[in-house]
Amino acid sequence: MAQPLGALLGRKRTARIGGLVGGAAGYVLAAIAREEGQLVCVTADPKAADALRLDLDAFLPEPSLAFPAWPRGETGGQPDPDVLQARVRVLEALGPEAADADVPVVVVTSIPALLQPVPSPSVIEASALQLRSREEHVLTMLLEHLALSGYARVGAVESQGEFASRGGVLDVWPWGDHSPARLDFFGDEIETISLLDPATQRSGAALESLRLLALPAERFRHPVPAEDALLLEHLDESCRVVNVEPDRLG
Repeated sequence: MAQPLGALLGRKRTARIGGLVGGAAGYVLAAIAREEGQLVCVTADPKAADALRLDLDAFLPEPSLAFPAWPRGETGGQPDPDVLQARVRVLEALGPEAADADVPVVVVTSIPALLQPVPSPSVIEASALQLRSREEHVLTMLLEHLALSGYARVGAVESQGEFASRGGVLDVWPWGDHSPARLDFFGDEIETISLLDPATQRSGAALESLRLLALPAERFRHPVPAEDALLLEHLDESCRVVNVEPDRLG
């Protein structure tokens, strides 16, 4: 069960910033990110988060990541694809494999977004498939696993959560990724992995590996209560959390 948000915001390596005018907050937070490597900035509401990202990105080598809230009133059907992609991207960016990244990982979010649960770290790791070139995987079993994990089989991959297969070729668009990937099999061996252009359906740059979260979209939107968590529970101990304008956080 997720820990209370108040307790998590009082964790070690938490800072408070307020009273800065204009783009000063973005400048200060970017400087902290360069020193810390990972940074999560918490604002009072989504509007403040959007404004902070505009300021922050002017001083960062790579754009910050938004962790938005699910739309109000969304109770059934397919979750909002843009929100799903953004939230999963943050979960992956803050994962153990990203802790040693050379480029700072900066996440900007709001209290309403933090109050919405996510799958726990153990669930994320248990669902992750790490596929590498020259490894053996039975293609038919991999296709069945994707289907059972909520991925939709289509003729041509055009959006996240879809996969397509023709002969010894598997195209798949993992949750949270910017683009799909193509895996070419020779028998049961992954011969090559490459990026896939969804517009032209042509292979692009080669990849050494592909991390794929085999978890239904609904599990990201409504995690099983016994397996849910808050975003802050995914943070590495070295990650700094900054409460921006803490007097407004309530």
